[in-house]
Amino acid sequence: MPARVTGMISGMDTESLIQDLVKAKGTKVEKLKKDQKKMTWKQEKWNDLNKKLKSLQSNIVGNLRWSSSYMIKKTKTSNEDAVSVITGKGAMNSVQKLSVNKLASSGYLTGGKLSASDGTTVTDSTLVSDLALKDKDGNAVEGFSGITGAGSFSVTVGGKSTTIEVDETTKMSDIVRQLNSAGVSANFDEKNQRLFIGAKTSGKDADFTITANNANGASAMSLLGINAKATAGDAASKEYAKLAGYYSTYGSMTKEDAISSITSDVNSDIYKLLKNELKDEDDTDYEAAYDKLIEKLRYANTASTSGTGFYNEDAHRLVGEDAEIELNGVTFTSATNSVEVNGLTFQCHAIASDISITTEDDTDGIYDMIKNFVSEYNKIINEMDALYNAESVRGFEPLTDDEKEAMSDSEVEKYEDKVKGGLFRKDDTLGLVFNGMRDIMAAGYEVDGTKMYLSDFGINTLSYFTAADHEKNAFHIDGNSDDSDTAGNADKLKTMIASDPEKVVSFFSGLAEGLYKKMSDLSATSETSSFGSFFDDKQMKKDLTSFESKIAEAQEKLNAYEDKFYAKFAAMEKALAKSQSSTSYLSGLFGGQQ
Repeated sequence: MPARVTGMISGMDTESLIQDLVKAKGTKVEKLKKDQKKMTWKQEKWNDLNKKLKSLQSNIVGNLRWSSSYMIKKTKTSNEDAVSVITGKGAMNSVQKLSVNKLASSGYLTGGKLSASDGTTVTDSTLVSDLALKDKDGNAVEGFSGITGAGSFSVTVGGKSTTIEVDETTKMSDIVRQLNSAGVSANFDEKNQRLFIGAKTSGKDADFTITANNANGASAMSLLGINAKATAGDAASKEYAKLAGYYSTYGSMTKEDAISSITSDVNSDIYKLLKNELKDEDDTDYEAAYDKLIEKLRYANTASTSGTGFYNEDAHRLVGEDAEIELNGVTFTSATNSVEVNGLTFQCHAIASDISITTEDDTDGIYDMIKNFVSEYNKIINEMDALYNAESVRGFEPLTDDEKEAMSDSEVEKYEDKVKGGLFRKDDTLGLVFNGMRDIMAAGYEVDGTKMYLSDFGINTLSYFTAADHEKNAFHIDGNSDDSDTAGNADKLKTMIASDPEKVVSFFSGLAEGLYKKMSDLSATSETSSFGSFFDDKQMKKDLTSFESKIAEAQEKLNAYEDKFYAKFAAMEKALAKSQSSTSYLSGLFGGQQ
């Protein structure tokens, strides 16, 4: 707005005069802004209410429509310390016998305690080639040559093999990094001077094997303390024995005879091992491949015997195993301690036998579903009741900025809450939803040829004079320990669930179906509302947008009205100035004649 200087000639406070004249016209702009604010508040409240209504319909009422939702079962076990049971869909009522034979475990290797050849503490930056191999008595192992060049060993997890490279420049941190990339979890514990390697998940299929690819790889494993002696039945032991057998056969032959013998049967396992050493599928450099293979076979032959001194006797290997249970005489296994069988999930905690497993209908579960439904319905119906039957706030309008400045924050909040609370009083749209849901809950539903009502199950509203304000449409379950109004009454609902659960399920699934359909009709798509909206959200959005143009138009007219008065007072000032100038001129003429 341009700066204006007024009243210079007349001496009048034209600024105040004009503002007083314009103020009356400005009430239209203020009214539009207040109406816009009220509609914004109403939209916000409807959005909140709509979210609650959809949640009730989708998450609770929708689920109660299906009789299968009420088929809740629970399972008890005679030994909770050994096994707990999660009951899922499809579980059958039964009494079963269970034994927990094995618990699942993860493959784990606790490496032997490491030693540096110079007697210092081993760290992440220590070279593998600077480690020393000692026996259990702390003496250096005789005949051990250490790492004399490039070598490698392989880590195999789930059928995938990864090569770990090592030479004279390889650090402990390099080994840990490569191991972690190979599908296992590895860490060097500097405090305990040990390398720890574990499978990432439990079960035998997730276990790992570590085998040397050559002499330097075997030396590295020994220095790292992970060359744990294979135990009888261990996969590594079996593999070493198999390869040792090949070495005893082909290691005594000349290279030419060995290659000739191996390649004579392309379907044999030894031929496949030879092919693995070739660079690619079409490679036929069998001599180079044989040199690599015979080195592995030589190491396996050494590893399969007990007197090599290459094993780190301080290392310990735990083989990964599956959990195993025996249910009714049939064995089931799992990679974890959670075993699923026919709708039941057994969480195994300890090895035990002769455990009794009892699965039966969960009547408490059905009661809790209905109780939760009634509780959630009451919350939304009470809120709508309070909004629809709110006290009149006629004469209360949103505050202007000037009015807010004259009040404290708490006073402003209290005042605006009062205005917001009255926005839905006798609102037609809210009344349609409120009464529609209330009518469905009061309706009867036929069960086995007899019309039944909520009251037949001990579920009623309180009397008009007993119920609290805005809770006269809420339902109360007789015998509900959480409801002080009806806790002392006989629990009719629980009795009926126990004696005739099918009748209970039939009624409540019918009630839920009727309520779900009614709520769907009330939130159907129309010209003024979107799908899933219980109010005219599209129309309200359109009306809010139109307020912007209405306010801008009214403000523009107000500005023009104000400018008109400024122009008139400016003309008056100009006329007064001209008159004053003429008077001064005449006075000067007459004064000069005397």
